[in-house]
Amino acid sequence: MDIVSVLKDGNIEDMVERAVNLVLAGGLEDIIDKGDRVLIKPNLCCPKSSNSGATTNPRVVLKLVDLVQLAGGIPVVGESPIVGYNTEEVFYRTKYELLLKAKGIDIIDFNADTPIDTSIKGALALKDCKIAKTVLNCDKFISVPILKTHDACSVTLGLKNLKGCMPLGEKYKSHSVGVHKAIVDLNKLIKPDFAVIDGIVGMEGMGPTAGDPVRMSLIIAGEKLASVDTVASTIMGFDANEIKHIQYAAQNGFGTTDLQKIEILGAPIAQVTRKFKKAIW
Repeated sequence: MDIVSVLKDGNIEDMVERAVNLVLAGGLEDIIDKGDRVLIKPNLCCPKSSNSGATTNPRVVLKLVDLVQLAGGIPVVGESPIVGYNTEEVFYRTKYELLLKAKGIDIIDFNADTPIDTSIKGALALKDCKIAKTVLNCDKFISVPILKTHDACSVTLGLKNLKGCMPLGEKYKSHSVGVHKAIVDLNKLIKPDFAVIDGIVGMEGMGPTAGDPVRMSLIIAGEKLASVDTVASTIMGFDANEIKHIQYAAQNGFGTTDLQKIEILGAPIAQVTRKFKKAIW
């Protein structure tokens, strides 16, 4: 049975650590070997603060940096914002550049990183694509999205967050072949090891950038991203079985959309659910 933790209220750093430790009894040491290069991938899609619900709270990422180092890993943070935004401005406006440099942590612009041509074995739709070199060279991958809606995919959570590993125009390619299946193909290629969803301030309505902030004070975490996204989308009032990329991901071994097969530790879903407004054109 997959395990997903749901933490409600409290100090952000404490919530992140407890959410991890509820899933992994030994903490990140359970999945990180000493010397592993660990890529932490937040959602920094645009130059808006985390209070807007558009970008991952840097306190969540900074705590994960500490936990990775405690486990003996070497943390790296990277992102490529959506087309039309300057990555340097995004890193600056979201305070990631300042905060990570103060800790001596590399922050990688996937748009400026060396693009590597890849082929995806068993692809559903995206048979080949370019991926930032840093992504392919990491030993472990942690997806750190926000709890928010999306105008093309209903929600953008742990699975879809991997789309930011594609540089610039490659993102268009994922839409042209069918974005829901392409998201699963990216997960097949990158093979994320863990997800921590920032639900401190989420977004409803016209996500991923133009919706309204929703304060939820939640952290959601787990190893199987389809299961994590199922719990998160249920909390948002969505049926994961009606969200194609989560459904496809479950069918391809990334977890389950069946809540009866997920052990939820921490706060029960019924106590934290809030129906999010959908993105409607």
